[in-house]
Amino acid sequence: MIACGVIYLFLGDAQEALILLGFVFFIIGINLYQEQKTERSLEALRDLSSPRALVIRDGERQRIAGREVVEGDLIVVEEGDRVPADAILLWSTHLTIDESLLTGESVPVRKRTIQLEEDPEKLSATLRPGGDDLPTVYSGTLAVQGQGIAQVQATGIGTEMGKIGKALQTVSNSHFEINRALTPILAWAYSTK
Repeated sequence: MIACGVIYLFLGDAQEALILLGFVFFIIGINLYQEQKTERSLEALRDLSSPRALVIRDGERQRIAGREVVEGDLIVVEEGDRVPADAILLWSTHLTIDESLLTGESVPVRKRTIQLEEDPEKLSATLRPGGDDLPTVYSGTLAVQGQGIAQVQATGIGTEMGKIGKALQTVSNSHFEINRALTPILAWAYSTK
């Protein structure tokens, strides 16, 4: 359209060409504005779809995307929050967590803080979801009551949720391998009938 306007400027009426070019630039401006507005909306939707986590970094509380939580971060877990990573509770008051996503148990479990004599690394390696009075919270679970502060021990594929995802991926791949191996045998068996 700009090329047409320029050609018309040289071959036709200058006033009409300038009006045409004015409308073309006006439409281009509207398109650029709409594209920028759409990009901002998509970014806002991406932020909403990513769970947010309240962390304590450098002594200050910060709300960040759950995917930005790293090992060693202190996370604040409050009623209604999704836990962003596997963590050990350092402090809590009346904290109960719905771990049904991991265990299938319909009743929320009561949590406690870690004791001085307990080793966080050993606990995170040996404890599994489910059961009352454990000092661990797990990624993807929901805080039903109370609040707590926990130190992140695992994120991503290293969490209990990540291990389940990895196991499901392995199961589905082995299922396809079995089908692939059985297909020629079944085809031969049906062809001999």
